[in-house]
Amino acid sequence: MTRGEQQPLLTPTKKNLWRHGGSTPTTKLGWLANTVLVIVALDVVVMLSQLPQLSIVWFVDSALPEWRYEQLPILLTLLKAIVLVVAVFSPYAVLFGLVVIVAILVVLANDAFALDAMTQQEVETQGLEHANLFNILPLMFSVFEGVLLIQAYLKQKRRAQELATAKQQSEDLETSQSTFSESATSASGGKAGISLVKMLMVLRPYFWPDGLNNRVRAMSTYCFLVTSKVLNLYAPMFMARSTNALVAKDYAGALRAVTLYCASILACKVLDELKSVVYLKVKQTAYVEIATMTYEHLHSLSLDWHLKKKLGDVLRSMDRGVESANSVVSYMFLYLLPTILEAYDNLILSLTTDALINYETIKYFTNERHEIQSYSSSIQKYQSNSVAVQASLSVLNMSQASIIQATTLACLALAIPHVIRDDGRGVDIGGFIAISVYLNNLFTPLYFLGSLYNMMINAIVDMQKLSELLNVDPDITDKPLAPKLSLDYEAHRNGITVEFQNVSFDYPDQNEGSGLKNVNFVIPAGTTTALVGETGAGKTTVSRLLFRFYDVHKGHVLINNQDVSGVTQLSLRKAIGIVPQDTVLFNQSVLYNIQYGNMDSSFEQVVEAAKKAKIYDFIMQLPLTWNTMVGERGLKLSGGEKQRVAIARTLLKNPPFVILDEATSALDTVTESEIQQALTRLQTNRTMLVIAHRLSTIRHASQIVVLGKGSVLEMGTHDDLMQANGKYAGMWKAQLESQKELDDCVQPRDE
Repeated sequence: MTRGEQQPLLTPTKKNLWRHGGSTPTTKLGWLANTVLVIVALDVVVMLSQLPQLSIVWFVDSALPEWRYEQLPILLTLLKAIVLVVAVFSPYAVLFGLVVIVAILVVLANDAFALDAMTQQEVETQGLEHANLFNILPLMFSVFEGVLLIQAYLKQKRRAQELATAKQQSEDLETSQSTFSESATSASGGKAGISLVKMLMVLRPYFWPDGLNNRVRAMSTYCFLVTSKVLNLYAPMFMARSTNALVAKDYAGALRAVTLYCASILACKVLDELKSVVYLKVKQTAYVEIATMTYEHLHSLSLDWHLKKKLGDVLRSMDRGVESANSVVSYMFLYLLPTILEAYDNLILSLTTDALINYETIKYFTNERHEIQSYSSSIQKYQSNSVAVQASLSVLNMSQASIIQATTLACLALAIPHVIRDDGRGVDIGGFIAISVYLNNLFTPLYFLGSLYNMMINAIVDMQKLSELLNVDPDITDKPLAPKLSLDYEAHRNGITVEFQNVSFDYPDQNEGSGLKNVNFVIPAGTTTALVGETGAGKTTVSRLLFRFYDVHKGHVLINNQDVSGVTQLSLRKAIGIVPQDTVLFNQSVLYNIQYGNMDSSFEQVVEAAKKAKIYDFIMQLPLTWNTMVGERGLKLSGGEKQRVAIARTLLKNPPFVILDEATSALDTVTESEIQQALTRLQTNRTMLVIAHRLSTIRHASQIVVLGKGSVLEMGTHDDLMQANGKYAGMWKAQLESQKELDDCVQPRDE
């Protein structure tokens, strides 16, 4: 991918986590879903508030003509909750939800008028002393929910339009910053996005972890949570009792009620703290599991995928995504719609990472101004969207406060006449205070929605990126019950036999002919074979197929008569060593980078490998010798020094088959001669494949394979190919002429 492109949306196909399908959170689970969650929570409170009265009414031995007053509201509330859940997937069901709310209002209003028309004796006879108290809550919530639902539906439509506009702006920004941009859909191979259910599956370790100990902790946490909420629900009732006891001059009753109230509040706080302490171990274990799973998944993906991805995007998706998993768990029931703002934030980090990694390239081509302008443009886009988000946050807070206070006023206004009349209809001074406390307990968490807005946006967007990353299936996988590559003692003693049988291969997303076509050659055990050819002839493709970074489309790649596609990748790659032309080192010590070839090797073995690679003397001259840091990608070392580290690393691995991708191209003449002597001594017990650009380095190879446009043009020894006077002979003569011209250019002219 080129700089300026965002992370492509990936296909949800990871077999052990998700399957195809599901909707994106930005299309169906937005403001409407958030409102539905709030409404369903309110409905639960309504139904819980009616349970005490229902427990009495359901066991009264009578015809129960008053069933409507207690049972019908709760049945309608249940119906409304079902309808609103359906509304998440079909916005048209919102209209039906509004109809149900209107029906609830009509029934409750009719009940209120019917109760007012009853005499005190009729009310007491039918057991409806508290009916109005249980009608007020459903009535209040129904009005509030109706307003919320209409507001959310309108906001959902508006946000959809804003997202469409912002997405178009983002695509325009991508196009302007990238010349070689590619389609996100074609890069991913399928439709994008993940459903909320699939995102929850990523978070499974947080809710149902592995291991008995963690599961007991999780279940204990859930018990603490439920118990705390139940106690919090009953606390206002104790306050109401204490108020009524004070009015009745009942000192003992008031003291008992106040004690229960304080005890319930204290118990809630203690349970909340216990919940946090007990759950901490579960969160830590889940964090490690998700981070490890993500890191392992990245290493299981194909080389083709890594070549297409931008490092900045991948690092952000992994680091921020795993970190946000903890936040998503906390915000799960306060889900808000992610915005395009975080997409610009991702783009800024991607541009910064890419620019810093390619620092030298930028300096070589004096493109500092271009990079600064690209970064400045992204920052401006981010700031403009940040202002829009802050404005919407302010509007959200003001609207939220207005609705909450209006609902509180309506509820208390309905209760005031009954308190003043003291007609025994269920709302006394204690009930009035209880309603006030309930409203405060209910609405206080809603005030934090505005404060959590930005944090939830970051968490959801980062989690979505991580989920998209984990959705990708590895292109190259081991077959079920695949055996290890079988290497006997003879193979370790004299090398292995490598064979290409009629191999054809084309790179994904590239034109036909980009790889190999009907390639046939054999590398006998213990011999050296050289691959030569012009740039793009397919030399590097051969090494990638040997490592099985790709699977061939036709034919077979065999090692000791074993198809590489039928053995485990780990055993295959353990048998092959490579010294690449462009060596990339870890930002660790020299010792670490050499020992990386075999992490189980001793220090003496590392020293021996360094001596054979002719880098030991250089290491001893460093200020910290073996502990000297090599810098990012080994930039503190020269090209020749990095290649000698790579040679030492390969020697330490001690594989029976070694690929040298012009391993001495960056070395001076003296060092090159020393390395060639060391490699010649090692050829007695190894099979060697040398990818050569300078033909003089492979003159004594056992056989030379000449590639051209992905096909084998010639094959034989140096002398045989020179006598054939074909492609190889032409390349040899051309290099001799180029060297002669270069020598003539550097010779001083006679005055």
